[in-house]
Amino acid sequence: MFVGILGVPYLTISSMNDQEKLQALADSLPAGSPPQVITIASQKGGVGKTTLTMLTATYLYALGMRIMVIDADKPQHSIHKMRLKELNDLNGDAALKAVYDEKGLSPYKIIESSIDEAGNVLPIIIDSGQFDYIFLDLPGTLNVAGMSVLASHIDKLIIPMEQDQKTFASGFETVAFYRSIKPEIPIGLLWNRIKPSESKTFMKAVNDHASMNVGLHILNTVFFDRVTLKRSSSTLHPSDDELLVNFIRELISEGGFLHI
Repeated sequence: MFVGILGVPYLTISSMNDQEKLQALADSLPAGSPPQVITIASQKGGVGKTTLTMLTATYLYALGMRIMVIDADKPQHSIHKMRLKELNDLNGDAALKAVYDEKGLSPYKIIESSIDEAGNVLPIIIDSGQFDYIFLDLPGTLNVAGMSVLASHIDKLIIPMEQDQKTFASGFETVAFYRSIKPEIPIGLLWNRIKPSESKTFMKAVNDHASMNVGLHILNTVFFDRVTLKRSSSTLHPSDDELLVNFIRELISEGGFLHI
């Protein structure tokens, strides 16, 4: 079992050596000022951008990163609502609350916001030097007042991709939008909610096009369509899902997406 900064076991890895390697990778990431602003974005609903944002932010926080999430996906504000629910549940769990109180622990910060508000407050948060990674959860619609200003502050973009034409089209429209604002922004393509029976040939064709013609970074982790991953998402407790562990390792490894 891997005991993270929350002081409770949360991750089972095949060996202690693997655990130490993962933590060492996390420790090697550049910290301090300026932080990296990261967005997992899609115009198409239901591709898992909010779930992936929550899972990734929570896991990196458990590895010792200074994390903030700005939930600007108005009116849903799913991440902020999840935090409120979990804090309420925490107050009802005497044993777990005792762990938090004893160690003086606090969850990472989540701000409920809008596109305009986030665009105004984000530069202040960046300049504060208090965070290593700031995650933005944004609405799917790109034609929103203030979106271009907010997009100009984003350092890394991840596009979740499913095997259907609408996701394919909207994904590359999203890429074009962000590239029109920041031509050199690193963009990763991540396959999510994939059924085992779906065509690997199609995935390879999309990967080849995205890499060679669009200049995207292809993430090797493939998230299959499983309800267990969404159920394990939390703003307090990191998931022990094996695919998520692989994804985090891929992000933070030397030469990985967060090092680009």
